[in-house]
Amino acid sequence: MRNVHLMYEPDQTADLRRRRKREQVEQILARASWLPESDRAVLEAVFREGKTVAEVAALIGCPARALRRRVRRLLDRVQAPRFVFVTSRLDGWPPTRRRVARACVIEGCSLRDAARQLGISLYAVRRHHEAINAQLEAVLA
Repeated sequence: MRNVHLMYEPDQTADLRRRRKREQVEQILARASWLPESDRAVLEAVFREGKTVAEVAALIGCPARALRRRVRRLLDRVQAPRFVFVTSRLDGWPPTRRRVARACVIEGCSLRDAARQLGISLYAVRRHHEAINAQLEAVLA
């Protein structure tokens, strides 16, 4: 398998072997600052430090294939319009919506996991998630 390098092309998120433009790497790293520490560390190791996914996988003790999948999912998440929307609007929302947005959009939890983690009902999480989606759709329209 070829090495993963420091460059990123948005149209090629699934192929980590492609070179990425420096501005895009900086954007990924800036958005990664919102992620939980473990996810942020993985993206920084790959995109800031230039380590291959295989090297990072060996360091953290997981299969390289699983880590490649994780990096792809993280890239998809931080590049999604929803992620940008939530991180830019987070401070203006009520505390519960903020917690739901952080768990579901920023951390990537499912609605059910977010409800369990936050100690609120699945219904409440779903309602806040729907409100976030409605606000995003209104902005994009």
